Amino acid sequence: MTNEDNRVLALIRRYAALVSEHVADLRNALGQSDLLMAANSRLIPRSGVLPNGVEYFFHGVGCTVETPDYTLDFDFGPIERVGGFDAWRLSRLASQLDDFGELSREEIEEALERLSAAGVVIAPGLPPSPHLRYLAGS
Repeated sequence: MTNEDNRVLALIRRYAALVSEHVADLRNALGQSDLLMAANSRLIPRSGVLPNGVEYFFHGVGCTVETPDYTLDFDFGPIERVGGFDAWRLSRLASQLDDFGELSREEIEEALERLSAAGVVIAPGLPPSPHLRYLAGS
């Protein structure tokens, strides 16, 4: 793997950790485990502010959270799976974090192709978000 691949892999891990953290906060604050179903069924507000001050809004098959430090967008995968990513989401987060800001979307896309070829990243193509990739074994 190249140095760039390792940096993108670190970014993927950071993204997945942040998504998991925010999903746990949403589940705890809103009292629902299946957040997407609850939002689409209007069991929970589609937007609001959590007790920790994080703003959220559900959209399509995903959610965006806004903190003072970054805005994070994620889509839900099959069976409430979270942590899936694509180059757009990764590049958007990278541009907001000092240690990843110089990674371009094109560099991330190229690294994702290499990581996929190496079996580090998989793209199962499953609904509701067939465009998402995941770390293998996650």
